[in-house]
Amino acid sequence: MPYPASRSRSKLGFPALAILMLAFCPSKGLAVTPELEKAHADKAAVVRIERQQAERMANARPTRLMSPHYSVEGSDETMLYLLNSFNSPIEVDIEVSNEKAEVLLLGQHLLEPNQHVALSLRQQLAGSPSTHQSGSLWIDFLGDSTMVQGWVVLERGKQVVEVPLKAVGIDHSRQRTSFWDTRLLGEGVVPGFYLVNGAELPVGYRLQLGQGDKTLYRKAGTLNPGVRKTVFPVDIDPRLGYGWMRLSFNNRSDAVAIAGFLQPRDLQLAPNRSRHLSRLKVGLEGVRTSFTQFESLPFPLAASPQGAAPRTILSLFNSDHGAIGAEVILMNHETGEEVMRQEVSLGSKEIVSVELDVLAASLGLELPAEGRARVVADNAALQLTSTTELNSGEVLDVTFFDTSTAHQSGLYPLPNLDDFDVSTDLVNIGDETTSILGQISWPGGTYALEPIDIPAGESRRIDFADLAGDGKPDLLGRKLDPTFRSGFFQWSARGSHEVIARTQARPRHSLDRFGFNCHGCCLEESYGEILPGPVIVHFDTPTSFEGVEFISTCTGILGPYSMSGFSSLSYSSPVTWDGHMVSSSNLTDQNLRFTAWGDIVFDDGWECTRGSALFEGDNRAQADKCQRTHNPPPFDPTRGCADQSNSCSSCFSCCTKQKSVADCRCDRLPFGRAVCKNLAKAACGTCKQSCAGSLGCGGNLNC
Repeated sequence: MPYPASRSRSKLGFPALAILMLAFCPSKGLAVTPELEKAHADKAAVVRIERQQAERMANARPTRLMSPHYSVEGSDETMLYLLNSFNSPIEVDIEVSNEKAEVLLLGQHLLEPNQHVALSLRQQLAGSPSTHQSGSLWIDFLGDSTMVQGWVVLERGKQVVEVPLKAVGIDHSRQRTSFWDTRLLGEGVVPGFYLVNGAELPVGYRLQLGQGDKTLYRKAGTLNPGVRKTVFPVDIDPRLGYGWMRLSFNNRSDAVAIAGFLQPRDLQLAPNRSRHLSRLKVGLEGVRTSFTQFESLPFPLAASPQGAAPRTILSLFNSDHGAIGAEVILMNHETGEEVMRQEVSLGSKEIVSVELDVLAASLGLELPAEGRARVVADNAALQLTSTTELNSGEVLDVTFFDTSTAHQSGLYPLPNLDDFDVSTDLVNIGDETTSILGQISWPGGTYALEPIDIPAGESRRIDFADLAGDGKPDLLGRKLDPTFRSGFFQWSARGSHEVIARTQARPRHSLDRFGFNCHGCCLEESYGEILPGPVIVHFDTPTSFEGVEFISTCTGILGPYSMSGFSSLSYSSPVTWDGHMVSSSNLTDQNLRFTAWGDIVFDDGWECTRGSALFEGDNRAQADKCQRTHNPPPFDPTRGCADQSNSCSSCFSCCTKQKSVADCRCDRLPFGRAVCKNLAKAACGTCKQSCAGSLGCGGNLNC
């Protein structure tokens, strides 16, 4: 469905910003091997992962991350978010460079294990020469590219956007293709690029822009080492509105970082002015080879209290010469229920835009408050981008993932809750339910969330401000500190591993947002315990306990999390187990041990490998020490059972029930404390009558 001519075009009348989002995301393919099916993990998993981490650090090599753009010109602010996902300290050097390749060292920063820091470049550059108010950013450290994750976020007025941060040596494609579509923004806007060369040798490049089968613009040039260059096609017709682009390199393309932007053409005539970059994403990615299905995270659709419904445009690009077909499916964001479907045909190099709210109105459909989109193509040449213009003027990117990037774990910074509304969206695109095991860490604390079950096709949202005020303890009794303001969020999935996720932060003064959706190969192995421990076993009252899973990962220990069931529980008579609780008919001390299935993930240096693994958990089962002796009656109800006597089993039972109530053990029984107390009281009354007749102790058994 072409862009409807009847709709008026928005003007670029807001200070917007759009940089190509190729944030550094170290990721590798996942493969399941049969050899892992019988793999066994226990608490030694912690030792094994620590040993593997030590080996990685011992073999560490210099790594460089670079971003082609930052700005603190005018009121611009650029934030650098760094996360050490390793369990050892890592020192990073931060440098900036301008278009004359003049380098300025911002200093060395020590990232503590599993630490997240947010650095303001405006503060870091205070007192620096005005020649470095904008340029490129460099981060050097000793380690591999999965140890430090980074995000560069540029704020301009109400608009915020991530700027790509690339690891030198990753992505060897010498040709990258993409497209732009400015029909949401109006005429007079054309694409431009920031290019920076992180290699030690010059890199030649060739840029082509076109529409359909026609090439409308060509430019060739050379990127010298360390130089950031701005490429702006001044000869292209600003009324063009949309088109494709191709960027080719003659060597070391893995050392080139790229940021695309959209800019009103006339601003190029004022080189000293801060460039107005549009929020509309311009991508330059490696040529696709196998992606035919894309899924989005939730985005706003229906009218908000602030005014009219947002305008959402989904743009599709056929990067091949042959015709391809695609289906655009709009769904309810939470349930995944289909709202509407539209077939799209694309000719050679064609770009087609679908305006979702207009399409829904033409079909007489009422849109939900939020939606998700799925795009399925019959050819891997499809590329897409989508944006939403809010009534207040901000333009939001709609985050799409190709389904090959679905994963089973993630690690994201949590910006300051005083400055941002922060939440995480998780979408299960698999065909079975997934259970998300999440954990929040902050300076001085850790909190394991209750597992979040997400049925196939559905999504869930975690709001961290709500969690901070919840006050609910985890299985170790830890609570999320209500004064918690920043830290990081980790998660792992059980069941379906086909999960897409992103943590998003919205500045308090804006409706725009930026986010983090990177993940890498994180080593992972489970082990178990039985809580509470040791398990106290009573003679005639079942005792509940819980088997829990801990996950030893490259970023530390996650958990504990409740187990839905055990593969087996080992114990010996007189202990009995009904699947949930244990009881005993006599005194016994022994080990309770369970086995269960968990996940195992390891990195063999080439790929991230995943499989199922059997792990164990155990704890000591101890008999209730209210033991029988043979001293003469009467009983003293004010004294403990252990040092009192009676050979009458019913009187002894009555005594232990009183002790059970006094110790509040009723809280652990499934029928609740009040019912438990009533049952104990009734049993004690029966005991009193029996013992009064046979042993004369009834008067001292005071129920």
